[in-house]
Amino acid sequence: MDMNGINAVRYPLELFSGIHFAILAVFIPAAFFLAFVISKKFGFSKKVLWVVFAICMLCEIEKILFFIEATGYGYGYRLPAAQLPFNMCPFMIFFIFILAISQDIKRLWPLLGFMFPMLTAGAAAGMVVAFAANTYHGLLDLATWRYFIFHSTLVFTGVYLYLSRPIQWTIREYGASLLGGLSLVVVGIWINAFFGWNPQINFLFLVRAPTEGLAFLNMDDGWLTYLLRLMSLGLYTFTFLYLPVIIRDTRGFVKRVREKRNTSPR
Repeated sequence: MDMNGINAVRYPLELFSGIHFAILAVFIPAAFFLAFVISKKFGFSKKVLWVVFAICMLCEIEKILFFIEATGYGYGYRLPAAQLPFNMCPFMIFFIFILAISQDIKRLWPLLGFMFPMLTAGAAAGMVVAFAANTYHGLLDLATWRYFIFHSTLVFTGVYLYLSRPIQWTIREYGASLLGGLSLVVVGIWINAFFGWNPQINFLFLVRAPTEGLAFLNMDDGWLTYLLRLMSLGLYTFTFLYLPVIIRDTRGFVKRVREKRNTSPR
C-alpha cells in the first residue's frame, strides 16, 4: 500500500534513493551550467525558446503515448487525471510558446516575473518529488528519462531567462511572481476539488503532503497549517531567487531618497 492506501507496485526508481539523488546531482547542475553558457554566448534569443519549446512538446507527446489508456465500454481513450497538463510544469509550455511568438516581450514582464521562479524552483521541486517517475515506471523506462529531461529543460529555461535578461529585472517582477503564486494556490485548490473523485490527484501538493515523514510539510497540525507552511515555503523560495534584485532596487531607492534630501533646499 502507498501513503494514500492505494495498491502500489515497487519500481526500480525509489523516491529519495541513491539513484534518485544521483540523477538530481547530474541534471540540475547541468541545467544551470548550460543556461549560463548559452546566455553568455547568445544572450536572449527566441531561437533558444523555440528549441526549448520543441523539446518540451516532444516530452509531452511521449507522455501522452505512455499514459493514455482505454476508458472502457467503447468510449475511446483518455489521459489519467493526474497526467493532465494542469500542473504548472506542463502548462509552462504554453507560456514559453507565448514568449517565443511575442513581438514585444518587454510587455510580458508580469508573465516573465511569474515564470522565472516557477520554472527554476518549481521544476526543480518536481524533480525532487518525482512521483510521476516513481509511481508508474522504473529507471530503465524511456518515460523516466523523459520526466527528468523535461523538468531539467524547464529549470534551464528559468535560469536562462534570468541571465539573458529579456527585460530589466526589477522588484515589480518580484511582486508579479507573488501575485501569480497566490492566484495559483486558489486555482490549484479548484482543480483538486474538480478531480476530487480521484484519490491520486494532488495538484501542486495543495490538498495533502507530498510524502510522509517530512519535517516541515506534513499534515500533523491540520490542512490549514500545512497550506500556510507550503505558501510560506513558496514565499521564501521566490524571495531568495529575487534577492539580488530586491537588494539592488532597495539600495537604489535609499540612494535616491538620500540624494533628494541632500539637494532639497533647507
